[in-house]
Amino acid sequence: MGLFGRLFGSKDDLPALRKAVNQHRFADAHLIAQELDTGSLTDEERSEFEGLRIQACDSLARLNLQEGLGLQRSGDPERAAEHLQLAQQQAASSELVAEIKKALKDLAKAPLTPSVVDKPKAAGGSCASCGPTPTRQPLDEVDSELPDFASQLELVLASYPPELAERYMGKSVLFQEAVMLGHVEDEAAALKLLKKVPAEEKDDLFDFEVGSLLGRTGKVQEAIKYLKIALEKNPDHLLAAETLIMLQISRKQGKEVLVRLEEMLEKGQDPAFCHGQLANVRLQAGEREKALEHSKQALAAGSQDPQLMLIAAGLMEQGGDIKGAESLYSALPIAGCGGGANLHLAEFWLRQKKNLAKTLDSFNAACRQEPDNPRWQLRVAQTYIARKWDKQGLDLLRKVVNDPNLPAELKQEGKALLASKTGA
Repeated sequence: MGLFGRLFGSKDDLPALRKAVNQHRFADAHLIAQELDTGSLTDEERSEFEGLRIQACDSLARLNLQEGLGLQRSGDPERAAEHLQLAQQQAASSELVAEIKKALKDLAKAPLTPSVVDKPKAAGGSCASCGPTPTRQPLDEVDSELPDFASQLELVLASYPPELAERYMGKSVLFQEAVMLGHVEDEAAALKLLKKVPAEEKDDLFDFEVGSLLGRTGKVQEAIKYLKIALEKNPDHLLAAETLIMLQISRKQGKEVLVRLEEMLEKGQDPAFCHGQLANVRLQAGEREKALEHSKQALAAGSQDPQLMLIAAGLMEQGGDIKGAESLYSALPIAGCGGGANLHLAEFWLRQKKNLAKTLDSFNAACRQEPDNPRWQLRVAQTYIARKWDKQGLDLLRKVVNDPNLPAELKQEGKALLASKTGA
């Protein structure tokens, strides 16, 4: 039984893993696989688990491999290397590991300069987020050793629910090219291409893609309009509903969001997402008990959202459930290199005045990784003082509270501690 099952009730994680893989939610599947306790599985279940784990890991790795190769072709070897290295970490099968190793070797030997190929105007221009760059090759004219257009489209659609992905595969090449452009962060070109889609093809998928692109470019009100139209045409379009809800929450349109989320729950649609967003809405409204309850239900339903875990952990800590809060803080991933406690857990330990040696190790590691971030120097000073090392702590505290890069709320926190210790 996984962590959230132990915290919030009985839950069989293998079906959750199976469902995530079947729905092509490979990132969720990867996290579920990491959490699942294989010791409680039968030999047959363990065999199924291993197959699902490999499928999830390799699918994530292939997406990053493809992204890395695309960035290499576009003349961005540094970002290409980042994606290839991430793919190498994710890959599970020996064949894929070998393929990624070869790609990394090729990149190291001779970073490629992208060949400039005139591209039809209908297919868009350069990446809007990267400044002027050579025009990309048309998606169906790339190196023959790389996946063809259909294969690239399948990779993009791997993150979509299977029933939606199947509909996308039946759309026109024009529409598919626009979707591909949107997924390589050329939103302006994608929107321009979507305008050329004939009227008979402007269905819920069209409205969803337009709404998503508008949302990513900051045109939230227009995005909300298109997403609502998509849901009017297809009330069961979950991606449209989820995207709409997140945009409306960002605009604090809580009342409308609550109605939609309750309707989705009544239909049994994605309870992990629904309860997670209900937690956000309730927290915005200051309804902390309801926010905590929805957070627990979201986690029990399989959510692995670190932000939601932080919300739940914070609410538990404030409500006096120290053990529950610590369990959730402990489950958060560790950033950067090496082991030890994650920084949220370390800050929790500092507040609770426990495990101070491990806490200090985590903050010292953070100082090495982010030497220009005074937050961690403040935390080191506070930990010194908590350990009764007042001289070292106060010396560092006097220095760090005068750092102009220390945020105002942390500066106030440091000055209050300094005053309590020195009377100044």
